[in-house]
Amino acid sequence: MHLSSLTPFSPYCIFFTFGRNIAAMKKFILLLFIFCLQLLPAKAQWVTIPDANFATKLQQLYPTCMNGNLMDTTCSDIVNATSLMVGYLNIANLSGVEYFDNLTNLSCYNNQLTSLPSLPHNLIDLWCYDNQLSNLPNLPVSITNIQCYNNQLTSLPNLPPNLTQLTCNNNQLSALPLLPDSINDLDCSFNLLTYLPPLPPFVMNNLIINDNNISCINNIPMFNLLYNFFPNPITCIPNEPAVPPLGLPLCMENDQVNNPNNCPSNFNISGSVYSDQNGNCMFDATDLGSNNISIRIYDSSNMLVVQTYSINGAYGFSINLPGIYKVKLEGINIPIATTCAQADSQMVNLLSINNFLNNIDFPVTCIQDFDAYVHSVNPLGLVFPPRSNTSIKNKHSKQPSMVQFRLRYIKQFRFSYNKYHRPRNLCCTCKQRFNTNRKWQYLHLQHHRFQQLNTSIIWSSIPNRHHSPSQ
Repeated sequence: MHLSSLTPFSPYCIFFTFGRNIAAMKKFILLLFIFCLQLLPAKAQWVTIPDANFATKLQQLYPTCMNGNLMDTTCSDIVNATSLMVGYLNIANLSGVEYFDNLTNLSCYNNQLTSLPSLPHNLIDLWCYDNQLSNLPNLPVSITNIQCYNNQLTSLPNLPPNLTQLTCNNNQLSALPLLPDSINDLDCSFNLLTYLPPLPPFVMNNLIINDNNISCINNIPMFNLLYNFFPNPITCIPNEPAVPPLGLPLCMENDQVNNPNNCPSNFNISGSVYSDQNGNCMFDATDLGSNNISIRIYDSSNMLVVQTYSINGAYGFSINLPGIYKVKLEGINIPIATTCAQADSQMVNLLSINNFLNNIDFPVTCIQDFDAYVHSVNPLGLVFPPRSNTSIKNKHSKQPSMVQFRLRYIKQFRFSYNKYHRPRNLCCTCKQRFNTNRKWQYLHLQHHRFQQLNTSIIWSSIPNRHHSPSQ
């Protein structure tokens, strides 16, 4: 008899005689027994589907795999199913879905679910929005798309490494887990978030974070389609080359005006230019930051690398190469000098691009005998471009009765007029030499457009000394 004639219903298996080779015979009998077991039909494994609505839907979809509310987990239709659509069925319990071994798409939206069972390990798309979920189970690493909005989620599990879409708006999330670099669409609006984890450094399609309590953003990538950041208490944005036009200043270290939340600036070399009000030679809350002061970075060959200007006293650089650099305050044609025995340049050693060198500070004071000189601190700025620069000079007298100058600019910028108050945060107040009843302060500029602005600076006594602007 051939082995092929053996059937699951054979009353016995044929034994072969191996003479006195008992060991060989025992081995052959064991292998033959295993072979016979494999010929037996697989036995059904039944599990109970506790939710009546879910069981009814499974009976409609897989009638040969169901017996009432019992499901055969070995049924080929269950094992081989790749998509399960059970939305809008008032299902409160999805137990049983974990036996769909090859499921890649699970759509269970708009039900009465408060939790989900273990998910199939090959799942790619999870659509569970419009339920009452308070948490999600551990997510298979295969998932790339999660739509869990309009629930009651208070937290999310660790996100899969290849996740591209996460829509979790209208929940009760107070924090998000670490986002994978693969994330391309993120909508976490209308939650309780106070912090946003770092975003991927690549281009994103959508970033929707409005209606939270987020005050700081680590980085902002480029967007292809849509972004919405407000309302949120965001006062500044990080220094990123692909920042969209949000109308906010850059985050700077120690800038308590634009960065009161001390958000990270992403600068690896930063510091302050300030007037030391309390004489401790340290920049603190009592000191005044100096605006529009040029700070330059030179490399080890004394070649200019980059230049910036202080904002509310703060400045910063993002240097992309390690090395030894010179940070220099450029005070040419500006009536200031460094104090506290601080030189106008400092040497720094940037060990890596992730090495953050903070508090490279420059305390400054006014030079009292500096000639009156009206000019643009930033030659590339919107105010006083080089072609319309206006200067007022008086080399012989420190006290003309009145000098007038005209501000000209081309594009829109922000302007504020502060009368009857001494100018604060200006690089030089010139102290009592100004008539304290006529102060003009060009700070905290607002969005307005002007063609020209005529301003008078009144100095004390000595009449009949009028000096016209020199071009």
